[in-house]
Amino acid sequence: MRLLKQICENFHKLLMPTIFLFASGCDRKSDEVEGVYLGEIQDWKKLVFSGHVELSRLEIPLELVLTQNSQTEIGGEALFSKKQGAVTTTWKGVWSVEKGKRRIFFEAENQVFYLTKKGASQSGKGSSRGSTGTWYELQTDQDSFFNSDGSPVLLLFQEPRSESHILEVTLNFKDEKVVFREAGDNRQKGDWESNGGELVARFENEDEREVEKMFFSWDDGDLLLRRIVVIRKGKVMEDFGVPSQKGRISHLEYQGDNRPRFKRR
Repeated sequence: MRLLKQICENFHKLLMPTIFLFASGCDRKSDEVEGVYLGEIQDWKKLVFSGHVELSRLEIPLELVLTQNSQTEIGGEALFSKKQGAVTTTWKGVWSVEKGKRRIFFEAENQVFYLTKKGASQSGKGSSRGSTGTWYELQTDQDSFFNSDGSPVLLLFQEPRSESHILEVTLNFKDEKVVFREAGDNRQKGDWESNGGELVARFENEDEREVEKMFFSWDDGDLLLRRIVVIRKGKVMEDFGVPSQKGRISHLEYQGDNRPRFKRR
């Protein structure tokens, strides 16, 4: 899903490229949209989470490290460690994004976990008491990972120990609904469309069988990136062994002042 050199990937395409414009109530004409827009998008190269799980009155420290392998893909390697006394056990796996959740798969242990954002300033079992920040719930695909009292296992996002990078992106909107995007060494051609005041740019990657969409709203003459959606199509075996196409969708939302701003050059 070779979207913005760092944000979108790992989900196959179901639709064809297009873009929609979201302005203030009405569509903008092509000559109002045409031009070159420059912006920056921040993404994480390494995410570190830590907490505890309480089992039989023992607090077992946990640490989860997610590394993004490529600036053009979402997902990468995962390391999950737990320490009991002097013994530290580490699992190695891979992670991706599915329906707004981080899916973590440890092949050797045949175990799947999901990491879901719970909010800020939460505390409780499985967390460092008194700590504040952004908390995430760690759960298995079978809902079988809890503290002894049945409370969820929470991990705190360790921002000082995590690493991010900035991706500079150029969007060149042309007439006839054509748009070119440059992000680092990556250059793609797509198309755009105005729909009810929203601008949506769509880029298709035939090799990866993915479609990536960027949703914008207008702030005077600037474009604000609200959401990125990556759709990836993959073959699965249905009943009776008949191949079928099912897609996986990844969403990345930007809120309030965190929305990347693209200024017309």
